[in-house]
Amino acid sequence: MKGWAVTFSLATMLAAFHPDAAAARRLILGDATLATLFFWIIDAIWKGYQNAYRNLLALYEHQIAEGNLTRATGLLEGWAKFHTSGAWPVHMVQSSSLLPYLPIVLIGLALLLAAQQKSGPTGQP
Repeated sequence: MKGWAVTFSLATMLAAFHPDAAAARRLILGDATLATLFFWIIDAIWKGYQNAYRNLLALYEHQIAEGNLTRATGLLEGWAKFHTSGAWPVHMVQSSSLLPYLPIVLIGLALLLAAQQKSGPTGQP
């Protein structure tokens, strides 16, 4: 997912500086930045799923090591115990999710502000 985000967002930001795209430069840069945010949120949601399974597997490994695996928690039942559906904002700020999204969003915002200042208040290039 990160590869898609980097490729799409940076390629779109670069395309915004093509001479034929001057009139729509701010729109293109804004779309690329919003797309990066979208990918970042989706990645954080999936990171929540991954962490829930990782915690469940750690529980199973502990039960096996202790010899207490008489009845393992069912996969779906156990996963529900570890997954928190509204935790994606927390996963967005973890180091595994911050990169590459945060720098791309900051680059997009900086380019968008620069394009806004260059075009002036009327929006004409």
